[in-house]
Amino acid sequence: MHSLADLYGYVNIPKGTLLYRGHKDSAYNDCMFFATNAFVAGAFDNNIQIWETTKNIQVLFLVEYLNKYSHAISSLPRLFNTLFPFEPNSSLDDLDIKHWNIDRRNKLIQHLFEKHSIAGWFTSLENMADLEVCLFDSRANAQQISFIENTKKVRQNLTIDSLKEFDFFLPQDFYKRTLEVIGEGNIGDTNPRYNLRTKLNI
Repeated sequence: MHSLADLYGYVNIPKGTLLYRGHKDSAYNDCMFFATNAFVAGAFDNNIQIWETTKNIQVLFLVEYLNKYSHAISSLPRLFNTLFPFEPNSSLDDLDIKHWNIDRRNKLIQHLFEKHSIAGWFTSLENMADLEVCLFDSRANAQQISFIENTKKVRQNLTIDSLKEFDFFLPQDFYKRTLEVIGEGNIGDTNPRYNLRTKLNI
């Protein structure tokens, strides 16, 4: 039987990687969202937290495919419907799972953490080019990330992106779907900011 990491792929976030969070509270909790750069984090709060990983962290890769605009289409709804087949909802989108229904989100996170030993996920922000990491479980987070500082100074630096440090281990189906969507007239990545398509050189 294939693991979720086999089916969806996974991402290794190396020890010493910086993660960015637009948030005022620096307490550890069971669901912590991070951006890979300060520009995106600053869209959520003017107070940008900088955190550092204190160990290598493997998270589930939840992107179905990339399109020609470098948008990363999330596989989070598909994952939820797969894990909970008795309550499928084909109309669910990312926000329905991540934010609009906290009980639904907590149910999924608890299942991934306890049943599959998954530390978090990597996906897009609402199917756009911007990306997020979500890390699970307050006790686990206290052992794998460390708060560095609050800042407002780095938001304008668009060249700093920790995505450059990530290592990706992805199924061939992801590349196949991406190339099918982009099509034969692939003109390359036209997004001016560093993104997943840049990283994967598609």
